[in-house]
Parts: sequence; structure tokens; C-alpha cells
Amino acid sequence: MKYKKLFACIISLSLLWMVAFPAFAVSTAHVFANSIQAVPGKTVSIPVKIENNPGLMGFKLTFEYSSKILSSPKVQKGSVTKNGMMNDSITSQTNGSFDVVWSDSSETAENGVLMILQFEVKENASDGKYDIKCTYSQDDTFNEKLESVHLNVSNINVEISKQVNLKTVGEEKTTVTSDTASSDSSKSFSDEVLEKVDSRFVESAIRNALDDFDADSVNDIDENQYSDFNDKVTDTLSSYGADINANPDSLEDYRELYEKAKEKTVIDSVLSSTDSQDIIDVIEETLKKYNAKEISDISAETDKINFTADVISFLDEKGAEIDEDIVERIKIDNISSLYNSAEDTLNSGKAVQKEASIIKKDSYRSRNIIVAFFIVFGVVVCFFLYRNKKRKQNRISKEGLK
Repeated sequence: MKYKKLFACIISLSLLWMVAFPAFAVSTAHVFANSIQAVPGKTVSIPVKIENNPGLMGFKLTFEYSSKILSSPKVQKGSVTKNGMMNDSITSQTNGSFDVVWSDSSETAENGVLMILQFEVKENASDGKYDIKCTYSQDDTFNEKLESVHLNVSNINVEISKQVNLKTVGEEKTTVTSDTASSDSSKSFSDEVLEKVDSRFVESAIRNALDDFDADSVNDIDENQYSDFNDKVTDTLSSYGADINANPDSLEDYRELYEKAKEKTVIDSVLSSTDSQDIIDVIEETLKKYNAKEISDISAETDKINFTADVISFLDEKGAEIDEDIVERIKIDNISSLYNSAEDTLNSGKAVQKEASIIKKDSYRSRNIIVAFFIVFGVVVCFFLYRNKKRKQNRISKEGLK
């Protein structure tokens, strides 16, 4: 009986170790946001952060909010998720809930801002404290070994008051500095900003600053207004959690940033609503229609306009859901950039699938080795238990004969 209990204990501990082993390999990360103060009728930006990040290659977060208090949600990448692909279900949201899904070809263990949420606070919102509920999907949150990563996710507290100062409570205010020594000298001001802040919010920051100066474009801002204009834009970008080290040298940097932001918004909007392979196929088929091998071969202005219209029309036939305001902004130069981005996205996706397949095979191989080890271990234990039992029976038989 004693040996049976020992054997059962060993087998139970072995099975428990096999099941629990992946969970012990990954520590718990904390996803949270500092308490936020907001004013009715204004826009509020909420940096969602992560600390104790053990390494993430993908995650899925769900946010639930009161549609009676907040509206028009938007999501932009943070410093932690600047690489990879981020998508959300805002356009198809119902009952004040939306998902945010991010993945990359390799994991990141960086701590900092995962994403920035933006909401419009309704004019008739009553003063008080409200929660934005945040949860995550265990099955869709993983590291580069495809192991589940456990998250400790906190709800976000938003305090609505007509009297509060529009600042994030307890948040470290980031600023745009002129310390170029710590920035990447190979990147322009516009490239660094668009790497840290979603292009839609960059457009919004510059557009709001232009409105404050009653200007239609950056060209309408004169040099005497540059300092105030710069402060206005950089303060807004900083409120989005952007850790930007480069400093604009002149209004020309803002002209470049504004144009690049508008183009990136167009490209990201099309990519997020259309399969990359469909984009490539449509553009290549449309080129054949114009007897052109490359987009640059289309030189006549009329052909450029018609080519762009045909691409948009064919994408629509493929089921692309592109916002009307984006459609109106698409030019032939955008089509060229879109083609290159679609190719990059497709190649990146293939690389992820290939790497995931290799990791999965390695994971199965490791699992099989562990299982084989414990099977052999169990057999050995059983053998020794059986041998000891036989010896005991032989000893009892010999003593009986005596």
C-alpha cells in the first residue's frame, strides 16, 4: 500500500508539472491607465500603459464605456506597439464596446504606452466618476513562443467635471525637446512624430492649431506666429503620450509633417479595410488596363485621375469599406505608396506565419520530449516497485519454508 501511494504521488506531481510548466514560464504584466479628468464637450486622450512586460507578440483588449457619457472613440499606437499591426472594431462597435488587436513578427518586452484612446465627452455629460472597463482575451495574448501571457488588467477611471483642469492626473507629461543628441539623427522630425503618434491625431493636432490661428494651411502661418503655433502642436502631441526628441526647425517641418500625416492616414485607412493581396491585384490589373508596367509610367493628368478612380472603384468591388472623406483625398501618388505598403504588409504576414509554424513545431517537439521523459520515468519507477514487491514475496516464501 505504501508503494502504491508513493507511485500515485509521483505520477500526480509529474502530470501537474507538465500542465503548469508553461504558466510558470511567464510572469504577469499590468495593463492600466492613470485616472483622467475631462470636461463635457471636450476631447480626452487616455494613454494605456503596460508595466512588468515579460514579452508580448500579440494581444487582444476589449474596452467597454458608457455611450451616454463618451462617444467617437479612436485608437492609436503607443511606443510599445509602434511596430506590428494594430486593428480595432470601432467601426462595427455596438453598445459602447470595441476590441483592439495587435501583433508583430517578434515580441517586445518594452514597458510604456501600449496605445492611446481618444473619446469625445458629450456636452450633456453629468459630473461624476465613470469607469472604462478593460478586459483581455487569454487565447489571443501570447509571446513569441506562442505561450499565453497573463495580464492583470485594470479599469480606467474618468472624472467628468465642468471645473477641472484638462490634465491627466498623475501622468508624466512628455515634451518635445531640442535634445537631438538622444534622437535618431537619420530620422526627420516628421518621420519620428509619425512613428510615435497615429497620423489621424497628428492631422488633428495641426488642424486644431491652424483653427486657433484662423489659418487654412500651414502656409498661412507667418514666422512671427511660429513659436506659438509650435507650442500648440507639441503640447497636443505630448498629451497623446508621444516621447519625441527631435525638434522642428521651421514651419517647413510642419508642412512636411502635415502632408505625410494626411498620406499615411489614407494608406492606413485603405490597408485596414482591404486585404493586402487584393490591393496588389487591383493595382496590377488596373496598370494593364492603361498599358503601363509601373505607376510612374502614367504621365498624363487625365490618365492619373482616371487611373486613381478605377483603382478605388475596383477596390470597392472587392468589398473595401473606405470612408468617403478618405476616398476624396486619394491621389495617384497615394496609390504608389499604397502598393508598396501592401507588399510590405503581405511579406511581413508571410514571415509571421512561417516563424509561427517553426515555433509551433519546436513547441510540439519540446512537449513530446517532456512527455517521453515522464513516460520513461514512470516505467522505471514501476519496474523498481515491481522488483521490490517480488523480492518481498520471495523473502516471505523463504521464511515460510523455514
